[in-house]
Amino acid sequence: MENKSKISTSELLLRGILFLIFACSIVFKLIVGMDNFEIGLMEANLSTSWVQSLLITNTVITLEVSGAIFALFGRFNWFQNSIFVITFSLYLLSILFSFNSTYYQDYTLIFFGFDIPTAKDLYFFGGYFLNITLFIIALICFIMLQRKSKLQLMKWPFQFSTIFILVFCCIYFGSLNLKQFKVKSEPYNSSITNWDKFNEAIIDQYPEILKDNWTIAFFSTGCDHCKKFARKISFSPGENKNILYVFWSEEDEISTFKKQNNISGIHLKLPQHVIMNIAGMEYPVFFQFVDGKPAQSYTGSEFSYAVMDQIFEE
Repeated sequence: MENKSKISTSELLLRGILFLIFACSIVFKLIVGMDNFEIGLMEANLSTSWVQSLLITNTVITLEVSGAIFALFGRFNWFQNSIFVITFSLYLLSILFSFNSTYYQDYTLIFFGFDIPTAKDLYFFGGYFLNITLFIIALICFIMLQRKSKLQLMKWPFQFSTIFILVFCCIYFGSLNLKQFKVKSEPYNSSITNWDKFNEAIIDQYPEILKDNWTIAFFSTGCDHCKKFARKISFSPGENKNILYVFWSEEDEISTFKKQNNISGIHLKLPQHVIMNIAGMEYPVFFQFVDGKPAQSYTGSEFSYAVMDQIFEE
């Protein structure tokens, strides 16, 4: 590492500011959850599938980590400049998209805002202008460093080793559930559960389900994983495509759950013991119905992004 005394205080300040902006963007994404950023990409129409959204999110994290390391330790050569230009372009695009967004605007550069519905308009504009301000500050720091600095504070092998370690940690611990790309291949064995009460309710209320292909989603209104998956379903391209939501809660709780998580499909209320005889104890649980019979089942951990793209495609 080169002697820091050769570097002016103003350059260190510029490097530090640029580093902190990138670092805060990474940290806040991890705090609010990478899946929230993935949902934001879908909601802003910057991604057309969940697998694509996951890959874009990991790419953005990679660019942010690289930008932070290069800002603090780099020489600002053509390669590092390319990383900055690409990252700044993605940020500007995401900020522009966020202006007409109800969800994505919190996850463009750093997280900002409070989950208070009455303050929605206030923190929307606050978050938007904060992101614009940080974008401009980062861009100014980058331009000034181009004119001030050609020193390298960390050798290339150490820069890339640090980037690799941080990117791996961000992706592994922040976003990449190892089961997300696992598709359960065993067909569902309906003989081990009792669908009689369910079928009686379906014949009475939604007989069309027995004549077509449907997705049956069993949710618990008090389950955090259920809320997370419901929100993801609501931003899937084919959210209104043959989906029946099944609950055991009271109707007012069901209505609140659907409203808060933005799902609009039809629902069925059944006694809790009936649902547990079908779905077990782990929620959410999804069944693919083919010609009115359960053909495939997934729990929340097995309901991969690849499966979501397959079932909820337009």
